[in-house]
Amino acid sequence: MLSPTSRLRTLGFWEALTFLLESVLFLLIGLQLPHITHGLSLGRPLVYAAAVVVALVAVRMAWMFTVPSLVRLARPSRGEPLQTPAELAVLGWSGMRGGVSLAAALALPLTADGHAFPDRANITFIAYVAIAATLVIPGLTLSSVVRRLGLGEEEAVAREEAKARVALAHAALGHIEEMAEREELPQPLLDQLRMTYELRISRLEPRLDGRQDSSGAAQDAQRARELRRELIGTERRRLAELRRRRQISAHSQRQIEHELDLEESRLAQ
Repeated sequence: MLSPTSRLRTLGFWEALTFLLESVLFLLIGLQLPHITHGLSLGRPLVYAAAVVVALVAVRMAWMFTVPSLVRLARPSRGEPLQTPAELAVLGWSGMRGGVSLAAALALPLTADGHAFPDRANITFIAYVAIAATLVIPGLTLSSVVRRLGLGEEEAVAREEAKARVALAHAALGHIEEMAEREELPQPLLDQLRMTYELRISRLEPRLDGRQDSSGAAQDAQRARELRRELIGTERRRLAELRRRRQISAHSQRQIEHELDLEESRLAQ
């Protein structure tokens, strides 16, 4: 229903809006923090906050090591691989708190039945400390935990994506042959289109059964992406030079820069 341009703009809009709302939440809690901590004895709230952080991590770990197994017993999987203990540990450790917890703390009313809401300052402070601790501690250690446990992209997911991409490439090749039969297309154009999809298939096929790419196609593809990024940088510098010399308009510069951004973003993924 949407054009590719509309989808890109829609995704960009929602990502920007989410970032803006989360920033407003943290700004609000930052503005309230001096009033919350003013005259507040921090000893007991800090103890409570530490207990909450330990409970958050413990409950999430217990959940990850029990509930998925119970769900699998109640609803047998259709050939999906079981998650390893290392994967479950990473999922449990990555339970950071954020915008929802902040919103819940800030949603507490200032008064109840004409009186100040009991312990509102303590609750908000505990939520703030718990959020900061679960963001900072797991956030700074998650990459090292993943490396130590030897985890990477899930093999089954990578194989599934490779299978889908190979199927798409074969469909495109079939359509190229149909176009070649229906109309007279220049042979160089046909060869270029075929080469694009055949290279993609040769690069992806070793992933279908978990084999290593002995042909070096994966390394060549990675090198090609690095070179393309380097070339995009050269194009950007030349574009800025053309604009400084007023050889192109600002509108043309933005349009070309947008195209370069899209291509570089695709290479990054």
